[in-house]
Amino acid sequence: MVTLMLRALLTALILSSATLPLAVLAAL
Repeated sequence: MVTLMLRALLTALILSSATLPLAVLAAL
């Protein structure tokens, strides 16, 4: 269960870090 939580946190961090530059590029 701990591994699932860690995996969810990692995926959330990756998605957030990937959407930030995309949002900035879209704003430009």
